[in-house]
Amino acid sequence: MMAQVEADQSLNQQETEFLEEITQKLQRDLNILQEKGTDRTSKRKALERVKKESEKVLPKPKVASSLLKSTLIKPLLILFFDKIEKCRDLSISTFFNLANVVPDPENFLAYIIPSLVDRLSGTEILEESEEIRLNLIVGLNDLVNKCQVKISPFIEEISKIVTKTLNDPFPEESCNLVQSMAKQSPQSFAFISASVSKALIPTLIHRHSGVRTVGLKALKDALIVDPAGLDDVLDTLWNLIHDKAPSVRQTLYTCIFEVQMKLMDRWSLAYKILPLLLAGCSDELPNLVDICQNYMIEVGKLYEVEWEDRVKEELQVVPLAGQQLDRPRIGSKHILRENTQKILNKLLELMQDWNVDVRLKSSRILNSFLWYVEECITGYVGTILPILCKICSNDDSAVVIAAIKIGQSLGKYVNPNVYLEQILFFAKNGSGGSTPYRVGSLKVLQSLIEGSSAEFFCSKTSENIRTNVVQLTETLNDKELGGSDNNIILTEVVGCLLATVSKLSEATKTEMEIVDVKSNKNDEEYHIFLLLIRLISIDGDEKYPEWSSICGKASKALELLANSLKLSSVTDVYTLFMNRILDWYALGVSNWSQYNSERKEFESVVKGCGPFIGKNPETLSTVIKIICCLTEPEKEVIVKERVMRLVLYLLQNSKETINSASLLYSFSFVLLKAILSNSVWRAGKKIATLRGISIDCLFALSKGDEEKEGYVGFVAISDLVQQLDENDTEKTFFRTQVIPNLINCLDDDLSSTRVATLNVISIFLNTKAFTSVAEYKILYPELVKRLDDAQDSIRILAADTLTNFVISLNKFTSLIQNQDLNLNNEKKYVELKLDDVHFESLIKSTTVHLDDMNNEVQNAVLKVLIALAKSVCCDNNLIKDHLELVGNKHRSQVYINQIKNLL
Repeated sequence: MMAQVEADQSLNQQETEFLEEITQKLQRDLNILQEKGTDRTSKRKALERVKKESEKVLPKPKVASSLLKSTLIKPLLILFFDKIEKCRDLSISTFFNLANVVPDPENFLAYIIPSLVDRLSGTEILEESEEIRLNLIVGLNDLVNKCQVKISPFIEEISKIVTKTLNDPFPEESCNLVQSMAKQSPQSFAFISASVSKALIPTLIHRHSGVRTVGLKALKDALIVDPAGLDDVLDTLWNLIHDKAPSVRQTLYTCIFEVQMKLMDRWSLAYKILPLLLAGCSDELPNLVDICQNYMIEVGKLYEVEWEDRVKEELQVVPLAGQQLDRPRIGSKHILRENTQKILNKLLELMQDWNVDVRLKSSRILNSFLWYVEECITGYVGTILPILCKICSNDDSAVVIAAIKIGQSLGKYVNPNVYLEQILFFAKNGSGGSTPYRVGSLKVLQSLIEGSSAEFFCSKTSENIRTNVVQLTETLNDKELGGSDNNIILTEVVGCLLATVSKLSEATKTEMEIVDVKSNKNDEEYHIFLLLIRLISIDGDEKYPEWSSICGKASKALELLANSLKLSSVTDVYTLFMNRILDWYALGVSNWSQYNSERKEFESVVKGCGPFIGKNPETLSTVIKIICCLTEPEKEVIVKERVMRLVLYLLQNSKETINSASLLYSFSFVLLKAILSNSVWRAGKKIATLRGISIDCLFALSKGDEEKEGYVGFVAISDLVQQLDENDTEKTFFRTQVIPNLINCLDDDLSSTRVATLNVISIFLNTKAFTSVAEYKILYPELVKRLDDAQDSIRILAADTLTNFVISLNKFTSLIQNQDLNLNNEKKYVELKLDDVHFESLIKSTTVHLDDMNNEVQNAVLKVLIALAKSVCCDNNLIKDHLELVGNKHRSQVYINQIKNLL
């Protein structure tokens, strides 16, 4: 041993003596370690003394190197394989403590590396202790960093170790070892980079985010040396963009950026790397988005430097494009444009993945990608649109929203002439015309329109026609789209119309043309108006969300349409197209049924046009004609019911609709005939409903909105009393058409109809519509019957009507007697008043109800008898005699005494 020490010429005398001293102290313990029969405790204590003595040489690297080389290396390496875990641990720590301080660690690699390969890289790892495996990897990493490039001959053996230990529960140190190899000996590491990259995959899917982060850094260094393993790990990297840990995602984006910037063959692999960086541009966290956008700018700068000849012209034209916030950098745009086909194929494939999160993220990446390539995506629209339609037809709501944003981006960068023809075909015929696919296509269409520029979408041809708008409205007017009964489809149709009208409104803000309200040349707007009216007119109520959405969007679209036409209100839009649309309705009204949408549209148009309908005689005449046609006897009951409801609305709001200019008086008689034809009694519940609505209309018509001499509401008395037969003066329209219908309706099953009928009779009784006593004679028995109605409110109303009856009869009798008309021109007898027998019947029928249980009924009947007592046409003796006859039978004499006091 002394010979060995003396042979080391690098040591001075003092170091040699110190080495000799330490060697002598270790000799006994080394002998113990080398003896085969040494027990466990003796061996452990010997190793502890060896470790303690060897620590004394650590401050003197040369002495430590000589000690390790001459004395300790072989015994320690043998103990690496000892059965006792503590002995292995002590030998390993002793060796690496010395190896970390020696000036020439590469001299020991030939000894340590084979031992480590045997312990750690076999088919079955011999070292069972996780802690010892960890210490071996840490020590090996320190050796690699210390030896630097001199580690090159052993890189392949070390890679075998790493491939195994990366599967350990503590792979962080193995990842650090990979980084050290890649940095210290890149040329040698390049040969094994692919296998090491593949071996790193378990660390990228480790359950701890810290391990995934370290694994990404190791993979980055491996790929920078040689990207051959990129394909093996690419799918795993795509999965990491969904990582829930922001730190992992940030590390991923940073590592990908560094790989792209430092690779020798960086631009040929950009189509694999940059989509991962684009994923960061659509990350959930704004700070990560900002980081990745800055990374893309740096990539663009590098591209502009290395490929200056490709971007020179664009940089000269738009020198500040890279600095604009709303535009991508020229270099970034170029590198992505050159790889559009490959990147797009990958993203579209992922957008059809079975996993919702994958579809969502890839959709967001595609949207970010579109921002960079801009109009260069035009040639690929035909590939993208079918997939967007499929996603929007039946997918998770978040994915649908992402797909809609893609559509908006496409609309922004692609000319409408390119995408309209394709998307309209999909909406009409795509996927065999299935409803979900139609819905998806319409959603995509709406997003395309929303993203489009108003200037391009609403551009006009030389003939002043907006071809895009015309093409769109023609398709949406299809019976399977705008004419569908499916509210889900209609919801999307109205969305497309709303987007279209919004663009029209934007476009007209820059136009100086003033719309002439009297002109009907706005064909595009007219057809949009027709579609919107159809959508507003669909059946439904607020219980159905789709119906509320459709009506709300259609109303909003009408407001925007008014803006695009430079009109002050929606009513003006109705006014603009009113006569044109009514003329079209009038042509086919005779063929309308309950299933025709035109009938519903007619109602909406009439209600929407406001006061215009009452200011134009021609318009009002057309509306009345259509109403009369729709209320003819042969029409379906449901059609007539809807139309009569419309008539009721118009009459109840006459000042704001059909009588805004007091023109209704000229058309009221025609309307009266239509109302009376539907108030005739017929069997059936539906007919009863129609009859009730008709009586309500008659009440509104006869009530009017103001008093006018010679009119009952809106109806001229001259029309009511006109003779229908020249030979019979009593055969008037009122007697033959009005009174019979009213009498029939007094017996109607619906209480509301009976109430309305009584109100109508009261109105007529207060006018000069009655022209003969015979009309009173016919009417009063029916009124008396209503005093026995099942509802007290109707009995009271019937009593009030009888009071009006007596007052009206009294006025009529006085009038006819004053005129002294006992004979007419043909010397025929004319009744001047009711006979006493009728008064007796009326008195008997009413007096009975003076003893009613309901005080209100008693008071109402009392008014009837008081009116009779004051009447000049009724003999008071008839009342007095009857009261004397029945007075004792009543429970109370109060009401009877009141009447007697008047007699």
